[in-house]
Amino acid sequence: MKLTLFAALTLSAVTFSATAQTSLVPTQHQPSFNFVQAGYQSYDMGTISGDLDGFALRGSFEFTEQLFATLDYEDLSGSNWNDGFGASSDTRELYLNLGYQFYQQGSTSLYATAGLAWYEFKANYNFAGLPESSFSDDDTGFNALIGVRHRFTEYLEVDASVRHVDIGGDSEQIFSLSGRYYINPRFSIDARYTRIDSDLSGVGIGASYHF
Repeated sequence: MKLTLFAALTLSAVTFSATAQTSLVPTQHQPSFNFVQAGYQSYDMGTISGDLDGFALRGSFEFTEQLFATLDYEDLSGSNWNDGFGASSDTRELYLNLGYQFYQQGSTSLYATAGLAWYEFKANYNFAGLPESSFSDDDTGFNALIGVRHRFTEYLEVDASVRHVDIGGDSEQIFSLSGRYYINPRFSIDARYTRIDSDLSGVGIGASYHF
């Protein structure tokens, strides 16, 4: 009877100790792959059409712990008129991808996505004394992206990625770096820097809802 009581007390002490130790371990906050986002995006084009800016819509939706889908859409416009010569343009881009988290460790995730790429471009040109001319084009292709996402704290998350795009035989690489601040578990705001190849750059801000 005494041995049974001693064994029971020992088991209870071990269980309590394990529970207490577990409660002392800090909670690791995982990066978010479930959200919808709306924001503003601007690019310094360095051309006669001037800067491009407009709105951006993004989303990420998890199917399993590893498998997810993403959507990135930008609708941009710009114009530049000077001394009787000018140009205006409208650009729309869409990336619709399927992704996989191939490494997950604590607050860090390495992931890759691939899928559809689409763009539409319209431009109007005007020379002094001449009728206005216009040009438009649209095409589809593919894109592939690899990235790393890390949750430094409950409130701060950083993402870095490189996307390869191939549309109509033309290709480019897009590097993106973004920081996200969580107001609470459901809402966050973020800032983004984008570099396209070696000569174009852009910045953006956004607000997201997480589910």
